Amino acid sequence: MLGNPVNNDGAVFPVHQDLLLRFGIRIGESIVLDGPARDRLYEFVYLVAPQFAEGATCGNTPHAALGCPRR
Repeated sequence: MLGNPVNNDGAVFPVHQDLLLRFGIRIGESIVLDGPARDRLYEFVYLVAPQFAEGATCGNTPHAALGCPRR
């Protein structure tokens, strides 16, 4: 947060920039999995096409889960 001696450059959430830009790790938050769990879809491929915007650490692209539910 601002005023923290760890991030004197004024970055509010420096971990987001570090994970994405330095390590290539994208953050997935607030993903609703009630539907796949209801369909007993426990193994799936998670897809997201990132939105590229200079300086951005998040985007509004839709996510998808591809799998074969067990019956």
